[in-house]
Amino acid sequence: MNGNNQTLTVEALGKSYGMGAKQVPVLHGVDLAVGPGEFVALMGPSGAGKTTLLNCISGIDRPDAGSVVIGGEEVDYQVEANLTELRRHRLGMVFQFFNLVATLTVRENVGLPLLIAGDPEGFNAGRHFRRGRRTIRRAGLADPFHPSQGRR
Repeated sequence: MNGNNQTLTVEALGKSYGMGAKQVPVLHGVDLAVGPGEFVALMGPSGAGKTTLLNCISGIDRPDAGSVVIGGEEVDYQVEANLTELRRHRLGMVFQFFNLVATLTVRENVGLPLLIAGDPEGFNAGRHFRRGRRTIRRAGLADPFHPSQGRR
């Protein structure tokens, strides 16, 4: 698999869970290539390894074998600070349960990661408010204060 023109390349990824001799393989030799601008949906039955794959790609879990390359750089699973930077600045995933803060508005939920990540220009509520609104519009969502469960 040639990952030169890919946004994400996963090669021969393997992951097992368990202790000692009792290992349960979840991923075995998974290959995936995602190009710029592509959207990917992982679908399959419960227990197929969808969440495990996403966790390995994002560095939440460390694969037992294989490699993950994002934007031309191989993910370094050895340094937790690098994995935090990856998740904070370079990678975004939408999970089945969005983990929204129920007491926040849509705009505030979108802006929360901006606040956590910090801003080299310093905190500016107006700028973060506008950026959150642009992001919501780009995603094709309205900007209600508190969306229904189905809209979340």
